[in-house]
Amino acid sequence: MSLTKKIHDKIHDMLTSPIPVWMRMRMDELERGHVIIQPGTVPWLPVEEGHDTDCVSIADGEVRLVAIWAKYPGTGAFRRLVEGILDCGLVPVVVAPLDHMVAILVAWGWQHSYVGNSFEDWEDQWRPPEDWT
Repeated sequence: MSLTKKIHDKIHDMLTSPIPVWMRMRMDELERGHVIIQPGTVPWLPVEEGHDTDCVSIADGEVRLVAIWAKYPGTGAFRRLVEGILDCGLVPVVVAPLDHMVAILVAWGWQHSYVGNSFEDWEDQWRPPEDWT
């Protein structure tokens, strides 16, 4: 089966599933051995700025920002989130960002990499440079 067909099938399965996409993302994170972080359970992800459908996980000192939505765009919530994560000695990793987020990460000088060995585990990841502030 071609890679294009695999991608199409995976997207079709996600969109037609009775399980919401955000829940499937969380299930994928759990299957990878990561712990899901709910808004309000850690100081760097306050309930006032997070959504119940956000997908944020943690594993091995990395906070994976898989799907997050700003309640109040343009107020610096993402920068505060990243700074809070770094202040706790953790590394923020943005996973598969949308185009508008990529533009922000590029402007901030974040480093991009593709991680994984196959389509099933491949992902697009962005991390801040060591001197990011």
